[in-house]
Amino acid sequence: MTGTQVHLDWFRRLDRIFWVMWALLPVMIYVAYRGTIDAGTPQAGMTPEQVHCFEVLPTPTNLSGTGKAIFWSYFAFQFSIYFVLFAVLHRIVHRFAKGRFLVSETLTNLQLMGIVLIVWPLLDNAVSNLVAYLWRQTGDMPVWTFNFSFDLAPIAVGVFLIALKGVLEHAMALKAEHDLTI
Repeated sequence: MTGTQVHLDWFRRLDRIFWVMWALLPVMIYVAYRGTIDAGTPQAGMTPEQVHCFEVLPTPTNLSGTGKAIFWSYFAFQFSIYFVLFAVLHRIVHRFAKGRFLVSETLTNLQLMGIVLIVWPLLDNAVSNLVAYLWRQTGDMPVWTFNFSFDLAPIAVGVFLIALKGVLEHAMALKAEHDLTI
């Protein structure tokens, strides 16, 4: 078996795993939903001050009707980023499983993933502040303070993916030029 065939077999297996994960998506959504609803009693090891802070945080069970609509919209928004990234990554793997490695669609998908990873932390921060503000307006949250903290790791990975796309484009151009000279 050649090295290329081994890689294709590996990508075909990975593609099948992705299809199984797509089939299990409703189960994953349900598990996330149950984890949100059944937070349990995390107050067990907390100090009294921590328990008080925890009790003022909004949970789906103690929100008003408008607050619940905001909460579940935010839940869907949070879930959407993983759905988009998962779909783009599966497209890349599916293309690799068919033996199409360095094609323009792969580069486009790398760039899309990079852009999403760069924009996501900033957009997520803005939306979470909006949600907290709306909860404060509906009376579901007693205090609201502006929060501007976000994770830099996805931004760094996004910049890397966009740079990788540029390197691969250059490699493809060099290969095309080399193929023409032969």
